[in-house]
Amino acid sequence: MSDSKRLRISIWDDPRLRAFGEALKSDQTEVSFDTREAGARRLGAGLVDMALMPANLAVDLSEDFDVLPAVAYSGWSTPHARISLREGFQGRPESLYCADPTALEAQVARIVLQEHYGIVLNLEPLNGPAAASDADAILAFDEPAPNDGSLTLDLGQEWYELTNYPMVWGLFVMREGELDAGVIGVLREAAASVESADHLDGTVPGEDGMGLPRFRFDDIVTASLTELCRHLYFYGVTSELREVEPAKVSETADIGNDTRDPML
Repeated sequence: MSDSKRLRISIWDDPRLRAFGEALKSDQTEVSFDTREAGARRLGAGLVDMALMPANLAVDLSEDFDVLPAVAYSGWSTPHARISLREGFQGRPESLYCADPTALEAQVARIVLQEHYGIVLNLEPLNGPAAASDADAILAFDEPAPNDGSLTLDLGQEWYELTNYPMVWGLFVMREGELDAGVIGVLREAAASVESADHLDGTVPGEDGMGLPRFRFDDIVTASLTELCRHLYFYGVTSELREVEPAKVSETADIGNDTRDPML
């Protein structure tokens, strides 16, 4: 942790995480809203003490960094990543175009299309609106899906239907050896304050097709991460079958009570 003893936290600049980031702010913390790439760079450079990272990247870095227990970012569905198929399931596109073919969302999209619908395709970079107009399959990431009558699939919902688990988008990571119980308490307190419909304009899971984000690291998140690691290995994204091992804290440590509805 920094010499000032304030816990410096980097979280994604994402509307669904804004309330959580605000809840993390206190006299003992300093919160910045960054891109995913910037957050990872700042953690590596020692400019922040903790960063939210895409689940696959966090698992890959687990030998040098600690994946934090108790809190994760997942969801049964998601508005930020949608697959658009111009010809629906009748077409057989050869490529899925997306802004970043290496991103977690791109890899999951390739997996669910093949596993669910038998659509085998390559991941290709999407270069501008002109390219999008010619593409038969697009992954819209943090932007509206094309409004051209294409079939649109919610990526998070597709993962849930494939595995029966919520999709784990992000995990909190710290440099190895810097985790203490107080950090977990900070995360859990913020999570408990926002994981309710009252903090998300009265929405409830499934009511608006988006559902609520989850901010817990529980058994179903662990199971989902296990499925993710298995699929990434099977699809050749990773060279070995990885396991998710969150950092350990003392069993007697006070990390706060989790009184949230376990069904969310």
